[in-house]
Order: sequence, then structure tokens, then C-alpha cells
Amino acid sequence: MNAYDNAEALLRVLAAPRRNQFFYGKRMDVQHFRMEQDYGRLKQSLINRLTLGKGVVCGLRVSLDDAGHIQVDPGVAIDGLGREIVVPVRSALDPARLDAACCGGSNGERAHGSGAFTLWACYRECSTDYQPAMVSDCDTRDQCAPGTTVETFCFKLTAGLAPLQGDPAWCAGLAADSLPPSTPQPPPGTTDAFLAAMEARRLPESAAIREALSSRRRQLCARAAFDCDVDEQDACVPIAALLLEDGRTVALDSCLVRPRLYSNAVLLDLILCLAQRIDECCKEDTAPEELLRVAAIGFIRRGGPDGETRVASVETPLSPTQVPIDGNANAVRIRFTKPFAQDERRPSTPGPGDTDFARHNIVITPERVLQGTPYVPGTLTLEAPDIVRFDLFPDSPYSRGRELGWQKGRYRIRLSGTDDAANGRRALADAGGTLLDGEPSEPSNGGISGDGTAAGDFMITFIVG
Repeated sequence: MNAYDNAEALLRVLAAPRRNQFFYGKRMDVQHFRMEQDYGRLKQSLINRLTLGKGVVCGLRVSLDDAGHIQVDPGVAIDGLGREIVVPVRSALDPARLDAACCGGSNGERAHGSGAFTLWACYRECSTDYQPAMVSDCDTRDQCAPGTTVETFCFKLTAGLAPLQGDPAWCAGLAADSLPPSTPQPPPGTTDAFLAAMEARRLPESAAIREALSSRRRQLCARAAFDCDVDEQDACVPIAALLLEDGRTVALDSCLVRPRLYSNAVLLDLILCLAQRIDECCKEDTAPEELLRVAAIGFIRRGGPDGETRVASVETPLSPTQVPIDGNANAVRIRFTKPFAQDERRPSTPGPGDTDFARHNIVITPERVLQGTPYVPGTLTLEAPDIVRFDLFPDSPYSRGRELGWQKGRYRIRLSGTDDAANGRRALADAGGTLLDGEPSEPSNGGISGDGTAAGDFMITFIVG
């Protein structure tokens, strides 16, 4: 039996708090001092359990080292009985030596288990600072007693997975009339009976009550009505799901079974994020016309034994794209979000010996100029109404040969979305004449460019090496 089994029993039931009533000359003994401690401890655990819940407050990141051992970072959690689990140090665990007892310690035998397992963080009390006992309990020969109880922690491993962390069934009822069978329901007839009684007496509050009965606040009250009982499941906190093969961890996931407790600061951030999303999706203004944007850019090899091979693609235009030189990429495919213009704003690029290369709206320039050519010569092929392909001119100084692709180096692609009268350049535009929304941006809504306003050049850097 654990030293704190009785304390766990007290935490599992609702009981009226008891505290000392002091008076002059009161005789204080162990029972009274324990009552003084338990009054604060039990109330704190009750508040933790009923207002915060069970889960990880911060830290306790779980990772694997090269040997397959588990690393658990420091952190704090609240267990199912409301007790704080404080892990002040980083812990290295061998899953093959962890047992399910936690407080009993490892049995020292390696368990060659395979399958899905759950790693738990548990509350544990340890007695320390033993000192001579001036007066011992009856019928005992102990001459010393612990002077300190350390509220510490332990880890355990159990077969199978703890309950998976998904959305609660009752939340669907906040936005829909039909509810899953497991959703808590209000007592039958209470709503209609209360409203009917109010209206029968023609009380002035009837109209306000009818409106309140259809509010989301009341729906939440009815569907999130929980009792005060302690969950009969394990009081420990699951912190990771593990996949073992013969006692060795081959994969883990921390969010699959880990309940989290969020601070008020994080909850406020989530509310602000939700408000921003509501503003984005629920505006009454007419949705703006979709602009021509850059959808994707890929680097390909054409003419090899496989016909065509993709070598690399632009994940984000805000950082350079690495193009492996051994991929022998010799073409760039550019896809837009809608068909582009076919008139004087159609895509164009300079070929060999073009002395007025700046007038074109698709230009690739090198960081290091070779043989006095400040641009990369090529040809354009319109593969589709919204796709254009740039083919590297094989005899240019920036080509290693017809089938060997680009020279090693750093290059920049510019797609013009703004007219340049000085150089006579006409910007790219859609079939209706609206200019390219070209400012580079993180991928969103199927594109990698755009700030929501027509015009603006799109520029990316790629490195061949």
C-alpha cells in the first residue's frame, strides 16, 4: 500500500472541508497538524480537478535519442485527482525497463514487448529526511521517522493506447440541431414547461426568456452539464503513444493521447485567432475578384531516358530553393492560378543575343555573370492557358550541355507584374487585362504570390549545386 492511498481516497469523493478551530490552550497533535495541511491541499486539488482538469500544463516534451531511448523534458501536469506533477529534470527512459507499477520501481528485467504502448507521468510521494523519533507509535520498534514528504513524479508504460484526444461529441450540438446519442440532453419538458408557465401568467420576462432559450450560451449549458465525479480511469497523465518492437521504440506521437491544459494567455490568443477567421469568412462585402497569381514553380529535366523528371519545386518563395546539380534540370515550369493574357502582355523571355532583354516579363538572371551575358537565354512554350515552360538554351554559358542542365550557381527568376515604361516592358496579366498580383508570399489558397492587389513583381532565388 502506498503511503498516500488514504489521501487518494479523500480526493475521489466530495467532502466538506475541515479546518482547525483554534483557542487558547488547545492541545495540538499530529492529527491537527495534518488537518491544517490537508485543508489547503485538498481544496487546491479539488479546484485543480474541477476547473483545470487533467492534462499537461507545460513542457514534458517526449523525444527519442539515437539508441531508441525516450527523453522526457521538464514540465508540469495536473493528474486526474487534481495533484500537480512537477518534473524538474530531464529524464532518460529505457522503455524495455519501465513497468506499469510506476511507484514500485523497475523489476530490472527487460520486457521484449511489441505493439502500441502508452507512456504516463504519475504523481508520487516519497518520504525523506529521516530523524530520531522521540516518541514512537504503539507496538512498533521504529526509532526514527521521516521528517519530509517530497511530492515527486514517476513514469510508467502500459500496453495499449490511452483514450485518443478528439473533439467532444457534444460540441457538434452547438451548431446543429441533431446530436449524437451520447450527447448530454436537458431534462425532458423543462424548457417548454417553464416558458408555458411564464406566458400563462403574462409575466414581462417571457419575451426575454424565449430569446435566451435559443442562445448558444444556453445550448452550451445544456450540453456541457458534467457531474463532479472523479473519472475512474487512471489518475496518471498520458504523455505519449509509443510503437515498440522487441522493447525498442520505433515511433512516438505526443498529441495522440496527451490531454493539454491551456493558460488564459493561450486561450485569449485562440479567441483572437477565431475572431480573425470570422472576419475573413463572414464579411458581408462582396468577395473580391480572383486575381492572377503564381500557383507553382517546378524545375524539371527534359529529354532524359525517362522523358521528363521533376527535380525540385518551390515550397516557399520567401527562401531560396535548392536545385540539385546532379538532377540535370534544364527547364522551369510556371503555373498560374488562372489563364494569362495572349496579347501584348503574354509571357515572353529573352533568347540568345537579345540586347534588350529587360523588355521581357519573364527573365532569369545569374548572380555571377558569365561571358558578358547578364541574363539566362531560353525559350518559352505555352503548354496550357495557365502554364508556361522556360527551356534553358543549351549553348548558353549557363548550361553544362544539352542534357546536363544548369551550371552551378545562384539565380533569380523575375515575373513582372508592373509595367516598366523606361524599358518598354509590359507586365503579365490575365485574359481580362488585370495585372499579375505578384508579390511573393507564403503558400495560401493555391498560390505562392499576392497581397490582394493587382500589380507587383514576383521574384524568387534558386541555387544549383
